Amino acid sequence: MVTPIEIEVVGQPGSRRRFDGDGEWTLPRQVGPLELRITVPWTEPAWVHHPVLPRMLNRLWARVEQDWRTGEPSPLTAPFHFDALPGLQPFGMPRFVALRNETQGLAFGWEGGTLVHSSVEWRRTEGGIELTLRFERPADGGPWEPPALWWVSAEPGELLTPTVFASAMGELESRFRRAPDQTLTWATWNDGIFRDITSERILDTSRFLAQTFENVGWIQVDDGWAPEPACIPSDDGSLGMSDLSAFYRPERLVGDLRFPEGMRGLAGRIRDLGFRPMIWLTPAADARSELVLDHPEWFQESCRLHFMPHLRFLDLSVPEARAFLEHAFDLAFDTWTFEGTKLDFWSMGFEQTDATCRGSGRTPMEWMGWMLDAIRQRIPEDGRVVHCIDLPFGGPARARWCDHFRFYADSEGSCAVPSMVREQAAWTALMTARYGVQRWWIPNADGLGTFPHIGMGPADHRRWVALVTASGTLTELAGWLDRAEPAAVERVRTATRWAQLGASVVNPGFDPLATELLPPNVWVCEGHRGIVVGVTNWSDEPLTVEVPPGVGPLTNAFDGQTVETQITVPAGDGALLVPR
Repeated sequence: MVTPIEIEVVGQPGSRRRFDGDGEWTLPRQVGPLELRITVPWTEPAWVHHPVLPRMLNRLWARVEQDWRTGEPSPLTAPFHFDALPGLQPFGMPRFVALRNETQGLAFGWEGGTLVHSSVEWRRTEGGIELTLRFERPADGGPWEPPALWWVSAEPGELLTPTVFASAMGELESRFRRAPDQTLTWATWNDGIFRDITSERILDTSRFLAQTFENVGWIQVDDGWAPEPACIPSDDGSLGMSDLSAFYRPERLVGDLRFPEGMRGLAGRIRDLGFRPMIWLTPAADARSELVLDHPEWFQESCRLHFMPHLRFLDLSVPEARAFLEHAFDLAFDTWTFEGTKLDFWSMGFEQTDATCRGSGRTPMEWMGWMLDAIRQRIPEDGRVVHCIDLPFGGPARARWCDHFRFYADSEGSCAVPSMVREQAAWTALMTARYGVQRWWIPNADGLGTFPHIGMGPADHRRWVALVTASGTLTELAGWLDRAEPAAVERVRTATRWAQLGASVVNPGFDPLATELLPPNVWVCEGHRGIVVGVTNWSDEPLTVEVPPGVGPLTNAFDGQTVETQITVPAGDGALLVPR
């Protein structure tokens, strides 16, 4: 059933238009901010889905008129974002919202045009359901091309599918798809590792990976590589990161006893072992660092990260700030010869609504594109850029620059909290099986390690391995695997053998109309290695599941047992079923 909708430009008399089916509206060039009002004439009970809801309410759908302050908040972001209305969140999200009633569904998306901040609100009115889309004007106040608005109708149960998501977002398939690199990364993060990294430890683990593991192609020197004198001490909530201020006095980076051959020497040794080197970077600095104290004019005045308010973000409209960032990139990629990077603590400096520019000519989001172009110009064509610390959700349009994206908290932190593991599993299903995001941009569950420092038991570890492997989100390994408990290492090694980045994922039994954000129990991943099935039991009772028709017989990779038609998984445990 086709739903007619009305769209008007707020403040422009006579702009109201009626549309009687699926469509696209490309608005003419604008001066100043733009506000659109969309009316859907549904008076019966209706629900809204927006990618922010799982992060705000731990829900998949909410009643349009629901007071968002009711319900169970997300265990991850409730302390940080619960003061922001859904749709008016202060961080970047996919430009996608869906509405449904008992019989009909509509999905809306907006993409293209000048990159500006946008937001969406929803409410019930006498005329039905009203959506309000707002777009900020570019920094210089000049004419700009607004994003095109798409809408597509679908059955309620089909709204959250890759086809509808791509249609609403505007031809994602043709514009942004990247062929995923199937090799995995091992990173010096998670499993309690930070500044205790040394060349010897990194190379020992690299040799172990080369001898023991399949499908690992990259070694990432993660946060903690800068010596402590170049960083702010870990007090007052600071992590003491190897932030941008480490490049302000590059002479302090010479002579670090942990890296006797320097960072260039370490990158070369990594290549000698058959791997490609990456380095962790952030275009932000601590407010107490010499860099910020000496050059406050290089940084944005108001933009703050909610849980690390001491961070300051570069204002790339300032020529000197751009020059300094290019100097850092030249050192990391040209002099030190790293071939890729994980970018951390960065997207909020461009996408939050409080991100600003002193200079004119480009919006903060356009400067984001400039920065990512500057990185890709300095690394090989097949170099790797991992988009990190984007807890809300990375919009797939950034796949034009980035290869993988982080979508949840550090694994070592989330795995220690049962409610966070469950939310991550549900969020994974939303991205992979419902949105199909891995078709355009590969999700990274951030770090499959053995987690000895949080005391993760074998059952929980098997469930985590099954989740990240069969959901197609295993892109990164972690920890000193050459020193870890052998049985846990073997489970990690098994996962690398069956990892399938960018594969098609479905979740039999996952209810796309449920309001609760419940994690699936079954994951069916079909890629270049065949069909892999993961079973994740989130209950306190044994769980029996049927092997999907036409898939078996399979082998449980954890115990070698043949599975013909069904398998029973103990409480809180997991199974990874692979081709015989």
